[in-house]
Amino acid sequence: MGFAFFAGANFLLTLVAAFITVYFAPTAAGPGVPEIKAYLNGVDTPNMFGATTLFVKVHADFYQ
Repeated sequence: MGFAFFAGANFLLTLVAAFITVYFAPTAAGPGVPEIKAYLNGVDTPNMFGATTLFVKVHADFYQ
């Protein structure tokens, strides 16, 4: 019973993290280092350093 509870809770939190990443800030899906290297090489990705990207990265890391 305990395993089912923890597996269900983990599934729910992962689903929430995936939902906010896909629908609110798709630029937050990457690990971060390639985006920074691309930015330093002159590639301008819209909303890479925006508030929603930061919010989703912090919350998605919390949920996983």
